[in-house]
Amino acid sequence: MAIIKCPECRREISDKAPLCPGCGVEIADKIQICRNCGEAFFISDGKCNCSENTGNIMPDTSSDAIRQDNNKLKSAEGNNKTKGKRSGINYKTWLFSFIIACVICAGVLAMYNRSVNERETEEYTFALQSNDTLIVKNYLNTFTNAPVNHIDKAKKHLDKLMLREQQWQNVLISKSRQALVDYIDEYPDSKYVAEANNMIDSIDWRKATGENTIIAYETYLTLHEDGEYTDEAMKRIDKLQALIVTPEEEVMIANLFKKFLGAISNRDKETLTSTVADIMPSFIGKQNATKADAILFMEKLYKIDILSISWVPVGEYTIEKNEVGRNAYEYIVDFHSVMDITRINFTKERFARFNISAKVSPDGLITEMVLKKQKISSQ
Repeated sequence: MAIIKCPECRREISDKAPLCPGCGVEIADKIQICRNCGEAFFISDGKCNCSENTGNIMPDTSSDAIRQDNNKLKSAEGNNKTKGKRSGINYKTWLFSFIIACVICAGVLAMYNRSVNERETEEYTFALQSNDTLIVKNYLNTFTNAPVNHIDKAKKHLDKLMLREQQWQNVLISKSRQALVDYIDEYPDSKYVAEANNMIDSIDWRKATGENTIIAYETYLTLHEDGEYTDEAMKRIDKLQALIVTPEEEVMIANLFKKFLGAISNRDKETLTSTVADIMPSFIGKQNATKADAILFMEKLYKIDILSISWVPVGEYTIEKNEVGRNAYEYIVDFHSVMDITRINFTKERFARFNISAKVSPDGLITEMVLKKQKISSQ
């Protein structure tokens, strides 16, 4: 390998180089070194144009010499044309390459710009559909060169969201059910709607439990079919409904006290003791009274001058029902009664009116009783 000068542009290159990096002509296997001057020339040129061939030699005027000169001129003209064509081809190649490069760059730039624009459009659409202020702020901070109308709309949307945030804070401070309802009506798509509904649910539940009535719990269920406390509300309704005294229970209570008062009227110890529990926490002033105490009470009513007693209930019974165990209920009873007394001495009291308050156990026996005598006119 030798360093030569390119026959075309005179740039120093390797004689093994495929192309001249300066002008682009082919080098390898296309050149030859002149023995006279040591310079490279194209093999297609036939010979080097050094001084050996073009020196100060008198021209030969013979016909053969003239023909040779003409042939040389034609050869030189052909060589010049070949060189010109080679230079034109090199220039066209470079120009074509440059144009291709520009087209590629323009295509890449266009694809990049299109990608950026598509992303901006997607982020813009998402920001306008979002109720999160952070998402809108992120769009504005990221796409500072977005279209003016996009930026304006995004800013207006952000202002609305900021107003929502402030109003929500006001609602939280007020803790008002109506304020929560108004907020949901005004901003049905707010991200706080679920939280607001939960707060309303809790407020309505507190109200229902405060009233603790079937109507209150049914009202809660009407307002909150899928509320957090729906199951509990239904359980409490069942429990309260179980505390409602049924017609059958009213008959049972009425018969019990008719039997109790009738037993005293008839001085029937056996029937009397069948109406009271074995142990009564409180029975007409006696603590932990027994059936024997009930008999003693009856005997005390019959004084020396009393011939007979007719003791009957009057008016309606007031009955409350309390759960004291699983499906076991205690009854609190209040009613009035009148005692008709037959005496030896007609000048003494013949009628007495009593208010009776009592408790009845789940097995239908009297466990407590309080008598309160009321004044009535003598007849």
